[in-house]
Amino acid sequence: MLKKIFRSCYYFLYSLLISRFFILNFKEKVLVFDKIRLKLFYQRIRNYHDLNTIRQIFIKEEYSFKKKYDYQIKKYYNSILKENKIPLIIDCGSNIGASSNYFNIKYPGSKIIAIEPDFENIKIFKINVKERNISLYENALSSEIFNYTLERDENNDWRSTKIKKSIIDNKENKKSITISNILREYKNSNYKPFIIKIDIEGHEKQLFEKNFDWILEFKIIVIELHDWLFPKNNISNNFFEAISGMKKKILKEGENTIVINEDI
Repeated sequence: MLKKIFRSCYYFLYSLLISRFFILNFKEKVLVFDKIRLKLFYQRIRNYHDLNTIRQIFIKEEYSFKKKYDYQIKKYYNSILKENKIPLIIDCGSNIGASSNYFNIKYPGSKIIAIEPDFENIKIFKINVKERNISLYENALSSEIFNYTLERDENNDWRSTKIKKSIIDNKENKKSITISNILREYKNSNYKPFIIKIDIEGHEKQLFEKNFDWILEFKIIVIELHDWLFPKNNISNNFFEAISGMKKKILKEGENTIVINEDI
């Protein structure tokens, strides 16, 4: 209890004095005030985990970039707009929608593709996200397309969601989605890949098993690697193999690894 009280005091002072965003928590609702745009909005939450997600995204801004590189990224974003194209941001593992909302605030001229398979998260996402330039795909992300079902354990832990391939095609099944398919749909004269954010609770191992050439098309890759969640499973190996031939800068921001692709 004392740890939670101390953490709440820390985040309150941080949001008040340092962060761009000031937040107040009222049980199942978090009010977020953007000090730069002078706009107030709310995010629905269910539990302490959701509250910490809001804190990480809006108070600590863990999907932002260090000042040294922020100018470079903004310059690339503006260059896409000057080409009369729309920067494409793909938010893999969008959870309750806070990350999609954050990217929309920071890069308002973008098209944001949110991907979230978990039905409990999707319900809150649809309450939190109202912007028309954010589209939600209610599918599991993988390196290939297959039928699947979702399973959660009795504790309803968001990290315990399992994607199980299904041989039999029935009404309970859904089809996985690939980044390549999304790019084929959006990568035309109007759109240009910009940022891909990946937080898929360990499934990144399967995502980068094959068919990952698309990774080279994004200027920014933001990924949370879950080796800590699945010890001795070499979760991050496939990802680092996928970017091994890329000229890049690698940064750490909170729990995220940020890769800046210097080949584009």
